[in-house]
Amino acid sequence: MKQIIKFSVILVSILLFNSATAAENITGTWQGKLVVSPEAKLKIQFIVSQDADGSYAVILNSPDEGAVKNVKANSVSYASGSLKFEVADLSGSYEGIVKDGKIEGTWMQEGTSMPLNLTPYVKPTLSKEDKEKLSGTWHGKVERPDGILTIVYHFEITEDGELVGLTDSPDQGAYNVPVTDIMIEDGIFSLKVPSYQGVYEGKIAGDEIIGVYQPGTMDLPLILKKGQYKAKGINLNLSEEDKKKLLGPWHGQLDFPGGSLTAVYRFEMTEDGEFIGFAASPDQGPSERPVSSIEVENDTVTIKASGLQSEFKGKMAGDEIVGEFKQRGQTLPLTIRKGEYVAPVYGLDLSREAMDQLMGKWQGKLGPLTMIFSFEKTGNDECVGFIEVPEQGVKGAPITKATLSDGKLTLKVKMANAEYSGQLSGDRLVGEWKQMGQSTPLTLTKIR
Repeated sequence: MKQIIKFSVILVSILLFNSATAAENITGTWQGKLVVSPEAKLKIQFIVSQDADGSYAVILNSPDEGAVKNVKANSVSYASGSLKFEVADLSGSYEGIVKDGKIEGTWMQEGTSMPLNLTPYVKPTLSKEDKEKLSGTWHGKVERPDGILTIVYHFEITEDGELVGLTDSPDQGAYNVPVTDIMIEDGIFSLKVPSYQGVYEGKIAGDEIIGVYQPGTMDLPLILKKGQYKAKGINLNLSEEDKKKLLGPWHGQLDFPGGSLTAVYRFEMTEDGEFIGFAASPDQGPSERPVSSIEVENDTVTIKASGLQSEFKGKMAGDEIVGEFKQRGQTLPLTIRKGEYVAPVYGLDLSREAMDQLMGKWQGKLGPLTMIFSFEKTGNDECVGFIEVPEQGVKGAPITKATLSDGKLTLKVKMANAEYSGQLSGDRLVGEWKQMGQSTPLTLTKIR
């Protein structure tokens, strides 16, 4: 079936191709904008290659139009600075003149001619100023047919100077979803959310970004404001006596076959006299989800957090609630105790020589994930270690055990029920990450 180039929303995509070189040699990637209406422009890329026999081939892409991807051209000719080819699958053709490192030409499709001038494609990059401008938390609300949703973006500059991002949709219970293709080009900010096939694009104006969010085929106006987002609690209807019993922080440990997680509940009174609560798992990031409902009957407490799709039900006796935690069809025993949660720190039994070798940060790639191992000394001259996974919002996951013998490092992370073993050679660790019965190669390089 033939495809027609059509405009939906201008999307910005970063594609890694080689730039075209001098005008005499047109091989490489060329990019231009096709004006399809007074309000709409569509990015077009031509990837030009040359075979051993001297003939040329062209592949057409549109970062702004998902249906136009890797479309092959036919009848390609290039002579005396004139480039011509047809794209049968799009019922289109192109004619252009190569001059002074540019291609000036016309795209023709189903009887319509549109100017399309191209220049060698250069991968857009974020400047240090742009990264600092974006770094932090941005949030706003979109109005969908099924209700109003909050959208939150978190941007952070990594140790190696890269900007990484995560998005939350607290009303849907979605947190720490990776975003990609973060870009500012021609004054327009854009990003993608691959998990939702979503795109956001807008113009930055101080501490605001005024734009449009497109999940799937919807176009939703979204104004983002810079600043910390705090989930709004839901007023919980309880007796004054029960409020006093529950007021404050509670925490406990969830143990399951794949590892363990800390569960934290917090209840407070607002200035308006409302009693609200929040649920969180510090091991999975700092985000809190509002407690959606709570019931107390004969000291049996039932706490629900719809954003987590979870329910905790247990018997309260003083400063302890013993019961069961249910989430997505799984039931686990959970006892929570009143009091602030303090993350445990595990001292690693390493020799001074081993400590000196490991001290600092080590970074590597586990598939699409960035793994960062940190080793540092405490005030008591003990060695402690932590793991970060920026793409998943994991920070400060403690390394619970580590040994270094004959250059071989072995460590365990109780929270994830995982371990790593690798051979140390200078500033590199070559080894494997083992989790849930699977082993994946992981090479780490010391970055500081």
